[in-house]
Amino acid sequence: MKRSWKYGLSGLALLALIAIAYRPATQFHRFFLTACAADGPVRETELDIDPQAVDLPQFYSELRAAADGRAVHELAQAQYGDERWPLLLFSPSESSAKKSILVVAGVHGNEVSGSLAALRALSTPAHESVVLHVLAPANPVGLRHGSRYNALGCDINRDFKAYRTIEAQAIRAAIERVRPSIVLSLHEGPQDGVFIIGTQSTPESLLQAITTALQARSFPLAQKNNLGMSLATPGTMVEGGFITRAKSWLGIYSLGEYTTSVGVPLITTEAPWTLPSMADRIQMQQVVLETVVSELAKP
Repeated sequence: MKRSWKYGLSGLALLALIAIAYRPATQFHRFFLTACAADGPVRETELDIDPQAVDLPQFYSELRAAADGRAVHELAQAQYGDERWPLLLFSPSESSAKKSILVVAGVHGNEVSGSLAALRALSTPAHESVVLHVLAPANPVGLRHGSRYNALGCDINRDFKAYRTIEAQAIRAAIERVRPSIVLSLHEGPQDGVFIIGTQSTPESLLQAITTALQARSFPLAQKNNLGMSLATPGTMVEGGFITRAKSWLGIYSLGEYTTSVGVPLITTEAPWTLPSMADRIQMQQVVLETVVSELAKP
């Protein structure tokens, strides 16, 4: 069976069964169909997540230290109450590399390993043929308050059509500025292991290389995705044309829908927040990044 049909059928099953097979319809509506479902950066109480607290001023200091000579661009500022936090894009000052990766770290503030992995990304050794850009933190208010949402109570990853949030605007601006070969968005979820999500243009060979690298480090590959549906290939999910069209029909406008519209491949990482070791969850994110760099560097 061709890849497009295989993932189209699994996507059909996913969309048909999602509301009854995993979460009540009210939760599906909240987490997937509602862009701004909360009253500010509230903590999640339904997904069995207990995000570790992050000292945000210290995190910014560590980001700038890890940047080590990179150019720092302030794309926007997120404000909540009396506090203002910049959304920063770290880019090499000079590079002749023909390929580039944009890492988007921490779209959901309570998925902490995704944000903290930005420090590892900034420390990834440079490669002559691949340049690395890092946008972090993508949701500083959410990270500050341990929340999925931003100051408006919006899920940034549902705002890539209306662009009512400055965070989604900043991510779009970073993609327009960098024009990356691929975007890597770092997330976590409640599934039983790590998995990655590719879009239509993400090379299948790249996804296979990533899962092979994760297995080599003895990291468990998820058998089910974060919606509780079985994965046809452990550790891997592909949002093909059917899922993309279905999400658009349902009004789910995620980063993947935007990158697909501009012809940029996207890989979303989903580390398991059920894993007690934050160090392991961060390392999973790093393995994915290192593998993407290695694969893009090949002639």
